[in-house]
Amino acid sequence: MTRRWLATIGTVIVATVFSAAQARRANAKEECRTPRGLSELAADLESREAALERREAAITAKEDDLRKVEARLDERMEQLKAIRAEIADQLERIEGVEDTRRDDLVRMLQSMRPSQGAPILEALDQDLAVAVVDRMSPGKAGKLLAALPPKKAADLMEQLSKPIEVAKP
Repeated sequence: MTRRWLATIGTVIVATVFSAAQARRANAKEECRTPRGLSELAADLESREAALERREAAITAKEDDLRKVEARLDERMEQLKAIRAEIADQLERIEGVEDTRRDDLVRMLQSMRPSQGAPILEALDQDLAVAVVDRMSPGKAGKLLAALPPKKAADLMEQLSKPIEVAKP
């Protein structure tokens, strides 16, 4: 009989809890239908909508700022490309002038006798001397190198025999 009695009490407790939950749900629905419940719900919805509008406005403002920054960056990139092109053009012109000057030096040294050109070549900067001898015809370069002191001629020949290094961009 104890088991039946416990089962009955358990059933009564479950039924009470269930009916209390249903009553709370009914009250909540009834509160929403009352003018006060609806106004609170409407006020809550309006505040949420206002918060969403503020967030949307903030996001829109950030997007506008990003577009402006992107436009400035694009403009700056175009300016840098123009500057880079101008620098490349100037370097090309400078290299052209330097090539012309070196060719002129080569013609001058080749037109001299080796005894006259050797002291001039010896006084030149090592890199310039190498560039000039490299552009000379082999026969005239050989005669000019023969007229130089052996140490200077050997240094120039060593520089001429080194592999050409290509600059990496």
